[in-house]
Amino acid sequence: MEKIGYKKGILAGLFLCAAGAVLFLPASSSRVYGFFLFALFVMACGQIFLEVAANPYVTILGPLTSAERRLNFAQSFNAVGAVLSPILGRTFILTGVEYQPAQIAAMSAAQLGAYRAAEASTVKGPYLIIAGIFVVVAVLIQLAHLPDVMETAVGGGAAGMEKSAERVLSHAHLVKGVIAQFFYVGAQVGVASFVIRYAQFSVPGTTAKVAALYLLLHQVGFMAGRFIGSALMKKVAAPGLLSLFAGASLVCATVALLATGVIPVWAVVFIGFFHSIRSSGIQACGRTGLGKHLPGKRERAAMSRRYCLTLDLQDDAELIAEYKRYHQKIWPEITESIKEAEIEDLEIYLHGTRMFMIMEVGENFSFEKKAEADRKNLKVQEWENLMWKFQKALPGTRPGEKWLLMERIFKLGN
Repeated sequence: MEKIGYKKGILAGLFLCAAGAVLFLPASSSRVYGFFLFALFVMACGQIFLEVAANPYVTILGPLTSAERRLNFAQSFNAVGAVLSPILGRTFILTGVEYQPAQIAAMSAAQLGAYRAAEASTVKGPYLIIAGIFVVVAVLIQLAHLPDVMETAVGGGAAGMEKSAERVLSHAHLVKGVIAQFFYVGAQVGVASFVIRYAQFSVPGTTAKVAALYLLLHQVGFMAGRFIGSALMKKVAAPGLLSLFAGASLVCATVALLATGVIPVWAVVFIGFFHSIRSSGIQACGRTGLGKHLPGKRERAAMSRRYCLTLDLQDDAELIAEYKRYHQKIWPEITESIKEAEIEDLEIYLHGTRMFMIMEVGENFSFEKKAEADRKNLKVQEWENLMWKFQKALPGTRPGEKWLLMERIFKLGN
């Protein structure tokens, strides 16, 4: 992404996926298993590009405070595709014609060849359409007015890269997040890939077409969990919600291992729902404390707005010292109200009795909405009344008014 940027990375991924889909046409004609694997490999390479480029790009294009919700919501549409794919595969690829080994053994060479050719040719139409969809999406993204964000390369050659890696890997949350994501991807792909085979194993006599219905329900649960999880993340912190869903997944997996009949199949179906937020939840937890190492800090700052405000404190050394102590351990409800208002960063400086506040806010921030939310928040009102003991209104302020917006009179480069 340092070489080509996120937008071009997404375009490269889409065209690789399209190329892999097109390769299914000669693969189905040759009926060579290795050719099918190569086509899947090319598509997988494209999906890796999309995963690496699109996820951080979504977090950059908007306020940092809502990055996790935005990422989970964007990934919800992956689940929509996951729901549609079994339906399309069941309708257009799985013919429903399944012969027993004895029947296949009784076929002549010509009959067996015709059967295999017919089965292999069913992928041509669907994968040609899939390739076309990839190309259309790539064209739409190219035409869209999206910033072409690029990450700054690490200076200092190999030594600089090594130092940067050491700094990043020194964050325990990131290391744990990478390990968790590694095992989660294996679990998600492993479960989803074997739903059909698992249903046939658990309930003997189940055809592939009937077993595909269980896969469909598994993916519907995955999709529903993504949208429900996006809504829940507004109220429940990502680590808590992730722990809840992980525990439920473990219960379902235990049932799948120990139960018999159709019950374990339904347990595997429900795993889809509880797998839904794991990717974005792990990323949210892994990002904790990364700060300046997060991608796109420069670009995110460029899309932010900055306000500077001022206010005086009472000319009393003891009151000033107490005011400082309160701000060294601010109430969590106040921090939450600041973040909910899309205030992305906030600093307060003090010289004598004069305070200076710098706020960087997202595109949806407004002082009117913040004031209205504060009026409805009893904890914020309690905090403001307490702080008024230490603060002193500036000359010319209206009754009840505290911080005054300052006018910028100079900017380097203007």
